[in-house]
Amino acid sequence: MTAQKSGLNNAAEYSASGLPFVTTSVGLTTSPVEVNFPFLTNGLYFNVSGSIPARVGFTQNGVNTINYFTIKPGDSPAEYRIRCKTLYVRADSGTVTALSIMAGLTTIEPKQFPVLSGAYAEYNSASLERVYGYATGLG
Repeated sequence: MTAQKSGLNNAAEYSASGLPFVTTSVGLTTSPVEVNFPFLTNGLYFNVSGSIPARVGFTQNGVNTINYFTIKPGDSPAEYRIRCKTLYVRADSGTVTALSIMAGLTTIEPKQFPVLSGAYAEYNSASLERVYGYATGLG
């Protein structure tokens, strides 16, 4: 008998407290850094040290253009109830002293989450993955 795996739309995974995951980027510049989570998140918390804000986005293009949100040092720690498998972070300008990310993780495997893209497509036939696209969104 094979153990049942949790799925993307299992509400219990998002209402239960998450498994802890913490990472810190020191000396974050304007070059995007990709953060991959071992499981889908059910919550994200950010803390910025120094005087420079950090950008957070869900695609590399998004964090480099206009599709990102900013975490300011005075706003820290900021909490977001978001499920994702990957983030992109960078300094808004200059160098961020340190950006810490704490995530609550589910037990849902990242491969179950769709690819996020600014280009609209229902299905990527090359990789057999669902793609969520936003006409004016993620970038």
